[in-house]
Amino acid sequence: MTTAPTSAHSSPGLRERKRVQTRAQLARDAFALARERGVDGFTIDEVAEATGVARRTFFNHFSSKEEAISHVVAMAVHESLAELVHPGATPGVDDCAVIEAFGRSDLLETIGRVTRALLSPDVVTTFRQFAALAESHPSVLPHVHQVEAQARERAAELLGDPSFGALDPFVARLVPGVVISALSTVILRESHVTEIDGPAPHAVSTDEFVAQLLRFITTGIGPGEPRHTGPAAPSR
Repeated sequence: MTTAPTSAHSSPGLRERKRVQTRAQLARDAFALARERGVDGFTIDEVAEATGVARRTFFNHFSSKEEAISHVVAMAVHESLAELVHPGATPGVDDCAVIEAFGRSDLLETIGRVTRALLSPDVVTTFRQFAALAESHPSVLPHVHQVEAQARERAAELLGDPSFGALDPFVARLVPGVVISALSTVILRESHVTEIDGPAPHAVSTDEFVAQLLRFITTGIGPGEPRHTGPAAPSR
């Protein structure tokens, strides 16, 4: 039998990792059972049994099956957004053309990076499966909005981190809202991305999707100076 380290510094870290792993596995098992049987087709006891923990352990992490199910989506979003703090994500060719043309490199590049992070097959597929559960089980619906709010909050938190560049707080909260709205069109299949949906009608690549989003934003903002918002000049 292996004993846990006794170091005052290492033990809390191990306990925290164990807690996170247990929470994640409970969520994955609940999500799998929900997809297999429907939200009403299984019990919390069955989730705990699948994870190999006691029933009370489930309630140490979640208050309901719906909350556990929604955590799977939150995990996918969190993992994708966590990659933003590393310099691996770079603008696509089409992104660069828009950024150069409109001269808002910080803001536009940030929107492109966040969009690419959330437009991963894992995030979109998990969100679609979750949305399907919500459509057939109204008790899940409030958690859809909660997950979207958590995604916006997590993105804003990361974008405001000094290691990422510490964007202006207003921009750090504006960007996730823009991106989540765009992502919703893919989740609801109003837009199709070839890397996720294959050669669907009217599907575009991730590069094209991001470039279209940036063009839409810059067209709305205007290519140069801020738009005049005062009274219209009298016609002559």
